[in-house]
Amino acid sequence: MSNNEELRVRSDELQAWLDERRMAATPMDEKTALFSGDMALQGVGLALAVGSFVFPWYIFLNQDDFGARIIAFSGHQQQIPAPVTDPDIHNLSPLAFEQLTTAVDPMATASIAPALTDAQKQEAATQPFPGKGQARPYRLVDIANGRALLRDNAGFFLVARGSRLPDDRRVVNFEHDGKGWVMVTTDGERIKAGD
Repeated sequence: MSNNEELRVRSDELQAWLDERRMAATPMDEKTALFSGDMALQGVGLALAVGSFVFPWYIFLNQDDFGARIIAFSGHQQQIPAPVTDPDIHNLSPLAFEQLTTAVDPMATASIAPALTDAQKQEAATQPFPGKGQARPYRLVDIANGRALLRDNAGFFLVARGSRLPDDRRVVNFEHDGKGWVMVTTDGERIKAGD
């Protein structure tokens, strides 16, 4: 037998063996197809997406469990040891102090603005306060557990009673007016969620 014939016979034997293996393989049933790697990956991705959505709200609504803890001191004061003095480090000659004091310039270099004229004082008195008459730079999203969730262009942030707002006012109180919760500011404005 020549090499070409031998290769052809081996090739035919290999092809027959592959055909037998293909016929012996069973196709995937529907149950096995459901639990394939793609479905598992999709399930993990969906679970991660749901967890990413729910977890921040869980923390927002349960802030007492996740907030910063107040440190309770025992009331005992410890004696702080005196600093160790090393005569080699702090042994400066009086000449060194004289050089330091003579290097300071005692001359004032700042200038004082001239006094305002009457017209300038009148113009300054009639100038409107920057925050009045402008749209609020934030929006109230929700109120829960004595705190409010606000949103502005930079993102979300929490405020509590006494917190400073972005428009330089403070939160006075949170009240329920029968329709929903309202945040009251120092100038008496009542802000409802969604306003």
